[in-house]
Amino acid sequence: MTSGAHRANRRITNVADAVEEIFRQGIHLSDTVVHYLSSTYDISSPEALFRILTPPFDCDAESICDMVFYPDESQQLLLEPVLEENPVENDQEKSALADMLTKKSIDTTLYFPSAAQSLRIEIPCTALRRFIRRINPDRRIDPQIIRAMDENIASPKISTILKVTLRNTRFLLDKNRVSAICDFLANIDENSPSFMDLFALFCQVIEDANTEDLYIALMKAKQRRMEMLRLAEKNETDLKGQPVEALMMKGSSIAAVNAEEVRRQIDFIDRISIGMFGKMETLPLAGQPETPSVNLGVYKSKGDDLDRVIKILS
Repeated sequence: MTSGAHRANRRITNVADAVEEIFRQGIHLSDTVVHYLSSTYDISSPEALFRILTPPFDCDAESICDMVFYPDESQQLLLEPVLEENPVENDQEKSALADMLTKKSIDTTLYFPSAAQSLRIEIPCTALRRFIRRINPDRRIDPQIIRAMDENIASPKISTILKVTLRNTRFLLDKNRVSAICDFLANIDENSPSFMDLFALFCQVIEDANTEDLYIALMKAKQRRMEMLRLAEKNETDLKGQPVEALMMKGSSIAAVNAEEVRRQIDFIDRISIGMFGKMETLPLAGQPETPSVNLGVYKSKGDDLDRVIKILS
């Protein structure tokens, strides 16, 4: 074995050991998962879950494995430092990692919300392979972003959460997106309310609009959400006049819009825009007169003018 192959094997072994340790610690099923198992598959006890997860598997068992063994944030936070120190370089190494784990016949304990109930089970090979694919071990975070985190994020925990968030994104970390993320980290204070939610929404925006001017992309994202609010208001008006069945018979579409969540996202876009560009557009709903943009000058996210911005947005 060459020295390069030996180093690759050591990296893959280190990651495999970390994944195995996570499963050795067990998986705590959430109330939501347990409720879904009970209502959808009539599984309300460890014994019933064991029966359906005993090979040979049917489609229901595969779906349940998909849910039970899906990597959650807490698991990924534990794995992130290991993946940083032991980067998985390509698909070949990712496959080697999955092969190494499936050969080990790894057991884990599934803990139900009521601590008295648990189930010891061998993790199916297919579930292990999906787990490895979903932790994106070969996803590399650009060194410029790492440097921006080191310079602007004081909390190691927040830095790790940011890295996990980026590892889970689907877009290419090309030059434009790397620059946009670095600008976000330089201008949005990590102590800002809902900082991680702001970052998650920002990632959505740059995924949809990579080559576009970032400020324009933010305002277009805001406009789309304003249109969603307009549809939500139309739905509410229509439903006050006629039952949903009558509207469906007429061919009217009833959009499922969580107006409160959409308003929250609009607020987030405004906060990002102010933090990064010192301005935002006050966009009207359909049929309302257009209002001018609000320019706050240069906003210093770590300065004394945070209260001013919060007052303007409140």
